[in-house]
Amino acid sequence: MGQSEPELLDNIDRVVQTLVRYERQSRETLLEPRRRSAMEDHIWRSWGLLRHARLISYDETMSHLSHIRLGLQLGLPISVKPATLNHLMLVTQPAQQAAAGAQPLDSGRLAALRTMMRRVVTSGTAAGAHLPAGTLGKTGTAEFGADNPPQTHAWFVGYRRNVAFAMLVEGGGVGGRVAAPLAAAFLRLLS
Repeated sequence: MGQSEPELLDNIDRVVQTLVRYERQSRETLLEPRRRSAMEDHIWRSWGLLRHARLISYDETMSHLSHIRLGLQLGLPISVKPATLNHLMLVTQPAQQAAAGAQPLDSGRLAALRTMMRRVVTSGTAAGAHLPAGTLGKTGTAEFGADNPPQTHAWFVGYRRNVAFAMLVEGGGVGGRVAAPLAAAFLRLLS
């Protein structure tokens, strides 16, 4: 059911290469001599607005942060570290704002949850994916559409050391058979 791991990796590689090619073409267009001055002005305006604005929407914030990121990549002397920019892009997300008020799980519930997630990987629905040691996760299959039986999306969420991840394969079938092996391949690439 679905694609094999090598087929999935080939597809991901093709998509990434296409995105990189589009990104390079866009940058070449933006950096044509007749456009560079206007682009740099746009970046510096974003820098000024972000430094001095008091009320700003999420969409506007992300747009300006993206301009600053482009400026850093172009080598403009903007006095912000990439790590700080990455942090700002993360903490301004609406979900992060909601999570800021959340209470941590008590130690008993946290230990139980970790045990269950470990079992999913070692002897449960993701065991056949051969995820790297130390990976904890949860598989899932989400039904959609009106077919009988319904079509399904395959998903797997988890973490290993300091890397949290979520895999969703639209129309992919069963999470343990499709998304978990994809997560295993992803984690092996990180090692």
